[in-house]
Amino acid sequence: MSYIYLASPYTHPDAAVRHARYDAVTACAAILMRAGCTVYSPITHSHRMAEAHNLPTDWGWWEPHCLTMLNGARNLTILCLDGWSESVGIQAELAHAKNRQIAINYLAEDFVEHAKTNRLAQMAMLRDARHVGAMA
Repeated sequence: MSYIYLASPYTHPDAAVRHARYDAVTACAAILMRAGCTVYSPITHSHRMAEAHNLPTDWGWWEPHCLTMLNGARNLTILCLDGWSESVGIQAELAHAKNRQIAINYLAEDFVEHAKTNRLAQMAMLRDARHVGAMA
């Protein structure tokens, strides 16, 4: 059994932006899990831990953990929130996935909003999400 590695941008000097990114990717992970997917989101997993225990929030500190977890994933799925294409972490995860021939998929920034407001669209997106491992 493998899982979807759900990435999103995170690091930002403004704590409110980091928290908003956490909320968005956590909502996305919940939608995918509700559809029957097994999901690992490093942001969902680590954000509260970093806040509660004063851990660093930069990619350099989290990189070894994230890439180790990515190694076991069936695919890298990126929630394309604002800043994703400039994210040092996502760029490293993309390079790592390509190097290891891990499938790469993208979810639009509005995936969560559409899934919450449109039941038919949600079902189609969830159906597609269950099959993202088969896509390159």
